[in-house]
Amino acid sequence: MSYPPETGSEISDTDGSDALEREIELFSHDIRSAVSDVIGGLRLIETQDLDAALRSQIGGIHASSEVLARLIEDALIFVSGGKHHHLLASNLHLRRFLRDMEKRWTMRGNLQGVTFTLDVAPDVPDVVQLDRLALERVLANLIGNGVKHAGESNVRLSVTLAEAEVLRFSVTDEGPGFSDAALTRLFSLNARSSEDEATGGGLGLHISKQNADTLGAKLSVTNLASGGAEAILEVPYQAWHAASDTGGGAPDLSAYRILVAEDNDTSQLLVSQMLATMGAECELASDGVEALNWMSWERFDLALIDIEMPRLGGLDVLRAARNRQRSGIYPSMPLIAMTTYVLRSNRDAIYAAGADGLLAKPLVSIESFGHALLHYIAAHASAPVIAAKGAEARQEALPYDRETLRNLLRIAGQECAPELMDRLQSDLAMVSRGMRAAQASGDLAETRNHTHILISLSSAVGAGKVHKAAQALNTAARQGNADAVARDTPDLLDALDRLRAALAVVPPQGD
Repeated sequence: MSYPPETGSEISDTDGSDALEREIELFSHDIRSAVSDVIGGLRLIETQDLDAALRSQIGGIHASSEVLARLIEDALIFVSGGKHHHLLASNLHLRRFLRDMEKRWTMRGNLQGVTFTLDVAPDVPDVVQLDRLALERVLANLIGNGVKHAGESNVRLSVTLAEAEVLRFSVTDEGPGFSDAALTRLFSLNARSSEDEATGGGLGLHISKQNADTLGAKLSVTNLASGGAEAILEVPYQAWHAASDTGGGAPDLSAYRILVAEDNDTSQLLVSQMLATMGAECELASDGVEALNWMSWERFDLALIDIEMPRLGGLDVLRAARNRQRSGIYPSMPLIAMTTYVLRSNRDAIYAAGADGLLAKPLVSIESFGHALLHYIAAHASAPVIAAKGAEARQEALPYDRETLRNLLRIAGQECAPELMDRLQSDLAMVSRGMRAAQASGDLAETRNHTHILISLSSAVGAGKVHKAAQALNTAARQGNADAVARDTPDLLDALDRLRAALAVVPPQGD
């Protein structure tokens, strides 16, 4: 680092400020690069041949690294005086978020001899409109406190929908609880009393309270009569409720995470609100460098990339992203260009750079916008995946078999095919709800019943992955293997969500 001279020179405040900004920019670049290398390296680890414990460990590390990337990015934006995109309303896929937290804290608990358990009630909404980082910071500090003080016992995160549709997060532990002195100063900075035997300065609860206020939520902490402590975060309906009225024929995008790389504030607001209305979760990048950082750190189902951006233009982003997908550093996803330039030469350059599609700005119809995104996601799922270096190219099919579904609809006939598709989706939705309820209650009999139905439904449309997973889970439930059921149910629910989303865009006569 360069420092201003101690004597013999005069330096203006402006020069010092400019020098500091340059140093911050240089450090920010190196920090982001290092974080991207860590996450990219984790993605390159082949986990399928590893034992379950090691897979769980790597999954926890990966989840923690993504949280670290978000925290670092927020800190760097704060230090540089930049703009925080998360202040815009955005959807959060709550169950996916909670599964990532489960991976992180299961790993952390295992290291300290603590059993971490996640319970999510079946009526908890799939999509909420909350600041992801603020929620992460509240829960991470509450769980971290529990893990630190629980000894070799249990920490549990329970998520329920309470009276008046209050979203309730409860963290309980079996530790010694809080002293009377600590309870009177819970959320103060450096709240630990000298009388407390517990380690730490109480900073975690102070951070939790600050971020609870950001969420518009209430945070309370009490000791339990049975021993241990309980921290409760209550988020009122108006603070988490995500609007779902798409205003007509706009599709449901609640199964997807989308990156929006756009430097114009008005366009950012328009696109993010359209996506939020359709249920999608999205992240915003204001330039090409920020877009590549997001793709380095997190998983998306699709990226929307403006062609004209500062620091790094859209064409360069497309080329870099495709190269990194080939190396296995970035997950494969469709890359869609957005531009006001629609001349033939512009189109050719955009597709040559690696775009899967092109959307002309301004976007005037939420319905056509939503259906276009679904089209690109479905088309990408049926296309060959870009192979990583040294790996064999493989074909990743749609979550159902096209020919099997076509034959099924031919048998139904033109008049009955739409009703058949409606009933299929209704049955799959019923199975999804039932399995989530069984997961929350640990009811093996219900898991067995619903996977039995799913085995039949998935077979009818040639959904091989769902079919195989449902058979395995059904067997585990029949054998009373609760650990296997708890471990494998989230993966089956993910595959089922993908199947439902893919079938939602199939024309009544088949694709």
